[in-house]
Amino acid sequence: MYTYVIYSEGCDRFYKGITQDLKDRMPRHNRGDEISTKSCVPWVLIWSAQKETRSEARLFERKLKNLSRLRLIKLMLDYPEGIAGPDAFFYFKILLFNTCYPSLSIYITYGDRKFAPYFEYNLVKVLMRINFLHKNF
Repeated sequence: MYTYVIYSEGCDRFYKGITQDLKDRMPRHNRGDEISTKSCVPWVLIWSAQKETRSEARLFERKLKNLSRLRLIKLMLDYPEGIAGPDAFFYFKILLFNTCYPSLSIYITYGDRKFAPYFEYNLVKVLMRINFLHKNF
């Protein structure tokens, strides 16, 4: 069984699910056969993890669904063996900019500048990790 994460660039949205066969499941998402992903076609597989049993996969899926967007990205980067090929790194960079910079601008808008360097530092640190993993993929 696999627990997987797919991403729609058009909707800027993640979908997390489980399946026995990733090669069969992705075309079903992209044809619009699945109600929950139909509105955001096309989808790209960016990360997956293999689990021994269906119950383990379902439990892990629930954990992924409860993570914030930034924590989900961090988890996927902390376990690079699950990254779905070199093209996925491109999407990680898009996700980080879409996720981190809106937060940064909100803090600056409200005048709480002490957090701004923290966000910039983390973004640079994570981008460096992405580049390192991509070179060694």
